[in-house]
Amino acid sequence: MKKTKKEVSTNLRKGTGFFRREKAITLIALVITIIVLLMLAGVTIATLTGENGILTRASDAKINTEIADEKEAIGLAYNGAMAKNNGTGVDMDDLNEQFAMNGRTDAHADGTNPITITFDSGRAYTVDVNGHIESVTAVTNPYGEDWEYAWVCNDGVWDNTMYTAGSEIEGDIIAKFYATENQIQPPDLIWEGYENPISFLQGTEYHLVIEGTGNMGTLMETFGTQITNASGWQSLSAIYLAKYMATGTIPSDFCIMPYVTEITICDGITNIGDYAFAGDTALSKITIANTVNNLGQYLFLGCEQLTNITIPNSVTSIGSSAFAGCTGLTNVNYNGTTSQWNEKSATFDSAWYFGSSITSITCTDGKITL
Repeated sequence: MKKTKKEVSTNLRKGTGFFRREKAITLIALVITIIVLLMLAGVTIATLTGENGILTRASDAKINTEIADEKEAIGLAYNGAMAKNNGTGVDMDDLNEQFAMNGRTDAHADGTNPITITFDSGRAYTVDVNGHIESVTAVTNPYGEDWEYAWVCNDGVWDNTMYTAGSEIEGDIIAKFYATENQIQPPDLIWEGYENPISFLQGTEYHLVIEGTGNMGTLMETFGTQITNASGWQSLSAIYLAKYMATGTIPSDFCIMPYVTEITICDGITNIGDYAFAGDTALSKITIANTVNNLGQYLFLGCEQLTNITIPNSVTSIGSSAFAGCTGLTNVNYNGTTSQWNEKSATFDSAWYFGSSITSITCTDGKITL
């Protein structure tokens, strides 16, 4: 029977409604499926990337394997050197020779008792006279490149140019000053030979990071109460102190050192020069990398807020009166044994702790009374 146009139109409308209902049901099912998949994916992602996830554990296992391999390479080099020297001892040259023979071009030894071995991976270790190997925690810049002021050192000599944020800088060593959001009032500075305390205005707090490789060189030289030479950031201190001592009043000149509360000496620095942090009356925290061999004279002059410091066992020299004016520092922590301290401190200047309140050294295996 032939259908009328009206019947056909009615059926089409009915069919369209059916298809619409089917599409709606299909869309709902799709949404539900997506939600379920996302939930499952969330569980899977957490399983893979969480703190105890598969990928995290795999990454940790890889790092642990690399560490074990590096320690094994040190052990092989040490034993090889001892055998070659008939058990008489091992120095850094012996280890470097063994590394080269064993094809470990990624390893480099430096220093003495303990010897520090650095790998291209960035990890470092120490090995003592008994062949005991320990991992060394890397000291790196914790703040990035958002610094406010910087100074540059090349070949152990600091440039007096003060670079400001955004400047392109390069050098053997770079000192970067990071401004915090805090305002502080630095304590007065007692300068040897000057009868009155030297005061500072309230100002912005800074953190200092020194990174690069090599010798920092001397930052200041004095004769009596007079500063005869200064470089880097201490050139600002020299101007400030000279004007203050001449007039007895606070000068308008910018002086940054008294406003530094934290200092980080990164891996690669071998020598911290004379008077580097002199006048930093607000300093309360310092971290020194295990690559540092020398602490200069009058290094912490006037750092009365400093109450805690750890000297790495890489240090073989400390200059005269390095801690003069550190009235809050009664104990020094040493990252080595008492025997190592006794051996190395024999080469320190006998007056290294003069002018401070230091009375003891806490080593990894006991305490020494000065």
